[in-house]
Amino acid sequence: MNAATMAMPQPPGGTDAPVFREPWEAHAFAMVLALHERGLFTWREWADTLAAQISAAQAAGDADQGD
Repeated sequence: MNAATMAMPQPPGGTDAPVFREPWEAHAFAMVLALHERGLFTWREWADTLAAQISAAQAAGDADQGD
């Protein structure tokens, strides 16, 4: 998959739905975007790392209820 085919995520539930539940979530994502734009990691590296962290948390018993 190349960069042209990796689209940015869209808001759940349509364009009027909030993308983030809390302001800190938007701030954290903004930092991710800024670091990505500086070339510190590829989007694929970010997605793979995030998925691995979520899997590790679930394996450790995190119920992943979004809170």
